[in-house]
This record gives sequence, C-alpha cells and structure tokens, in this order.
Amino acid sequence: MEVCNGERSKMEYALASLIYDPHRNLRIFVDGNSVHDDSDSPKNFDEKILTDLIFPGTPNANIQIFIKIITCILAGVNDDQKPFSLQQSSVLFDLLKAQKIDNIGIVRAYELYKSLPQNIQRELQKKSNLLGRGLDFLSKMDARSLVERYLLAATMKDCSLMISIRLVDKIGENIVRTVGGGSGFVSVRALDGQSLCFAFSVRIVDLDPKTGKNLESAYSRFMAGIGLIKSHPNVHRPYDLRTVLGGSQREYDKRILDYSIKNQLRYKENIVRFVKRVQEEYYDCLLHHSRTKMMLYPYHLSDILVRELRLTPFTYYTEMLVDVMQAEKSYDSIPNFTAVDAMQILGIGRNQYIDLVNQSRANRRLFRRSKSVREMLPQKPVNNFTVEPWFLFNYGCVLENDVRLLSSVEKEVIDKLMDEGTQLCGLLDKNVIQRLLSRGLAYLEVPIHPEDCVYVPTLDGFVMNRTQGDFFETLLYKIFVAIDGQTSIRELSETIGIDIDLICNAVSLFCRLGLSSPTTPEPSISAELNDLNFSLMNINSAGDFDDDDIVSAVENAVSQNSPLVVESSASSTTSAVAKRIAFIFDSSLTAFLMMGNLSATLKNHAITLFEVGKLSEDAMDSFIDELQNVFIF
Repeated sequence: MEVCNGERSKMEYALASLIYDPHRNLRIFVDGNSVHDDSDSPKNFDEKILTDLIFPGTPNANIQIFIKIITCILAGVNDDQKPFSLQQSSVLFDLLKAQKIDNIGIVRAYELYKSLPQNIQRELQKKSNLLGRGLDFLSKMDARSLVERYLLAATMKDCSLMISIRLVDKIGENIVRTVGGGSGFVSVRALDGQSLCFAFSVRIVDLDPKTGKNLESAYSRFMAGIGLIKSHPNVHRPYDLRTVLGGSQREYDKRILDYSIKNQLRYKENIVRFVKRVQEEYYDCLLHHSRTKMMLYPYHLSDILVRELRLTPFTYYTEMLVDVMQAEKSYDSIPNFTAVDAMQILGIGRNQYIDLVNQSRANRRLFRRSKSVREMLPQKPVNNFTVEPWFLFNYGCVLENDVRLLSSVEKEVIDKLMDEGTQLCGLLDKNVIQRLLSRGLAYLEVPIHPEDCVYVPTLDGFVMNRTQGDFFETLLYKIFVAIDGQTSIRELSETIGIDIDLICNAVSLFCRLGLSSPTTPEPSISAELNDLNFSLMNINSAGDFDDDDIVSAVENAVSQNSPLVVESSASSTTSAVAKRIAFIFDSSLTAFLMMGNLSATLKNHAITLFEVGKLSEDAMDSFIDELQNVFIF
C-alpha cells in the first residue's frame, strides 16, 4: 500500500523493503529472465550482485537509483521535480482514482449485496459481469451499482503493474507524460551527479475481477477479525511469532504449512504461498496428508483438484481404500463421515469391505502373483450421486479425447457450462449430470451462505464407526451436533466460536452427503417453471402424468424455496402461548433402541439421537408412532 501512497519517502522505503524481501509482490526481469523474486531468501540478498544484473557496465548506478526510477515512473515526474507530487497523467494517479470510487466500505457493500434478489446476486458472482454490463453503474446510486463500484475498486486494489525500462541517450525534453504516463522518458540523477535517461512503459496487468463470492469471503474474514479484537482486546498488540519459536524461520514456515494442510486451506490468498512456492506441490502435500488421515475429500477445492489436477473424489477414495486394505486395517478405522462419502461413491460399506479384505488374503495364499487390491476395487463410481435442484454444476478437466466420447446432449451441456458458467442442476437433465460426474468431467458445488439455516433430518445410511478424535473429525462433529433449523450459519459461528468459512464448508459437506438439508437453500430457484428439468422432480417419464402431477412435482421441487411468511400479531401471540414439548434422553435409550430387534425406521431415529443428540420437530411424530408399536415398555 505504501508503494501507491504518493508520498516519495514512503514510496521509496516500501520499494526498498520489497527488493529486500519481495513476498510475491515484486519480480525483476533482465532480458526476459527472472533475476530477483520471492524465491531468493532475504538472508542471501546481495545488493552488488543485483546492481550488476540491472545496470551492467553502469558504475554510477545502484539499487537506490533503481528505486528512484520506479518511484518517478509511478508518480509521472522526473527526479529533479520540486515539489514531488503525483501527476494526473501518471498510471498511479489513475490507479488510485479507480481504487477510491468505492465510498461505502465492505460492511455496507455486503449488506447491500445480501439485500439484492437472488438472481442479481448470481449475476454478480460471475467474473464476466463487469465486462458484460460496462461502466454505466458509475453514474448510478442504486444498491447494485454501489456494490459493483465496490467490486471494481477491490479489483483495482488487487492488480499488478508491469514496468519496462531501458537506459537511453539523453533526449531533449525528458518528460514522462509523453503518452499519458503509459510510456515515455524519465531522468534521474546518478551517483556522480550526471543525469541518466530511461525509456519506459508501464501498464496494469493481472486484473482478476472480484465477484460477490470474493465479497462474502472478505466480509467473513473482516468480521472474524473484529470478533477476535472484541474478545481479546490486546490482540492488536504486535508480536512476532518467530520470536516465540526461538527465532527459527524454518520452524515458523513449518507451522504455517502444517496449519494450512491440516485445515485444507486454499493456496491462493494464503500465507502458505510464501512457504511452498509451487502450487501443485502444496496440493500434493495436502492430498497426501488428507488421504493418510482419512479425511473427507476437500470438495471446497474442486475447482483446483478436478479442473486443474483432475483428481476426482472417486480417485481419492480409491487410493485411500487401497492404503487401508494393504495395511489390513479394520473398517472401523475409517472416520464416520469419510466412510459415508466413500460408500456413496464406491458403493463399499462395512460388509463389502470385509469381503474384499478376505478375498485379498485368500489370493495371497493361493497364488504366487496375487491380484492387486486396486484391481479388486470398483473401476468406476456408483452412478447415483446425490443431486438436488439447488446444487450448482460446473465443468472439470475436459480434454479433446474426452469430448470425442461424449454424446451430443453431453457436449451441449459442457459447452453451456464453458460459455455461460455455473448452472443450477434443476435446469439440466439429471442423467446427463450423473454421467458427466461419473466420468470426472464435471463437479458439483453445494452453495451455503452465512444467512442459511439447515436442519438434520432422520439419519438413513449413516456409518457408525469408532471416532478417531482427530482435529477435523472433532470439528465436524462439533458443527454437526450444533446445527439447528432455527439458527443461521452466522449465528452458529458466533455461538460455537468457529470461523464462518469452516462452518460453511462443513455444512456444505453435510448437505452433499444427505445428512442435512437447508430450510432456505441458496441459491433459490428463480428460473421459470417451464425451464425446470423433470429429471430432478422424481417423475419417471414425461408421458405418464397429468397436469395435477406436474403441479405437485414442481411444488415439491421448489417447496424449500418459498419465501418466508411473516405471521400476523394475532397468530404470533397464539403460537407464543402454545404448549411445547422438551425431549430429554440418555445413552441407555439410544443403546436399547439400536441393540433391540426393532424396526429399521426406529433404529434410524436411534442413530440420529446418538449422533446428533436431538430430533427435529418433523421427526418427533414419526418417532412416537414407531414407539407405539413397541410393546416391551
């Protein structure tokens, strides 16, 4: 920020600090070859070597001269101009002007963004929104325009400048405003008092348009910081973690890497990028750790893992089961949530796992060359992924060879995803979605936002293994048992003191596994009813139903998206004095219900009581009805 300050002393000091320790914010090239970047340790920094690389055969120049050159180019002035000030024709002036168009701040921008209709929010989540709409919003003051002003300012705050310079002979009037500050000549006073003249060009690069998702993420981090300061008033007092670790840079870097991998953090915009220079190496370490600890597939990183690294959940869980079976570990060693996901993708539950282990042992006894464990596992995923109409569908890594094997309908869907971006699953054919998912050519996103409320229905198909007690499993259970259909994700985060992004990722996983459902799913389906695909409405075919069936199916598909109805004061008063029931139980009840020879439905209720610790209001009636059929009491 100080580089763009406009005050010469601060700009030069900031540039000197960046040269000493670039932090991925500075790279210097000579003849197209990188000579200085963040891969160079500050401990090994040699000013003389860098000077010789930048100014070969120029004894009257050094790094300080280089800093002066960059400062003058950014400000649009020559070295001898007094007083030093930003020129309106300079690139830095234009950049700062664009950064200042936001006059509402992150809190107000977030409030306005969440007040917009869902279809507008989805438009603002597309990076193509700015290019498509132009800059007309700069002259408007409605809610959407104010949010777009904020996003444009945020985009300009996260861009890069490319500056090219070349030493030339002195040319008459050395003014830098030749072409609006974008290119020209600049002169600086050298060590011997002579003027050095440089031709330069400067332009803005690496523009990454910010979207509504970036706003939500930034707001969550901002509020988390505010909450931290409020709960720990002294947290703002600076201290160096390296000092706590005995001044060891290696130990400091190790802690950063361990924390990032343990929490499955994204590489971009994370401090770990200063420790692991190559993104692919970081994700390899993350996946190896996750697979070794038998953690859930990091679905929140699907855009990287599936689209760039082509590592699908099927591949991930296959490799995990190979490791587990080769080590001859019991099925109980697999954490509960991981076992549920692996069973849904591979179709391997407890009984199937035991059979495979027994087959593997038998093969080793009977044959010299035993059949590998990998060959015994399924070669393709179970074609029965959980797909809800409000899930989002996106393309993964699609190569030319893959396209040749696709049907015309599948090609149309892939083209639509590439041209128009993420699509609601409710607008696509479920069979096509299933086929593309099974081939690893696409992935699902389960959008969960801070204002959403979710509940846990009666668990069906839940795998009850022994808990491992590791960090991630403990975190998931802490969130799982705290979920309440009346409490928003944001309120839940404040109540249990867990970062809101972690809770959103966890709840998204629960919904993906079918263990929870949103009471107000996002994004709500705002498409026309005739655009909804029948394949996601539980209708067998388009020719065996009448108008009433269509109406009923549509109502079922969008029932969870109906707007909130505010009760009148009379009805509120009535409900306020209505009788309520408190259900209190202990472990002996759940043990009896699970171990007894009772109905499968009642056992599902018992598992829900044991794992979640409560029953939803909707499940109470069914639970009582099932209990009435038990005559042991």
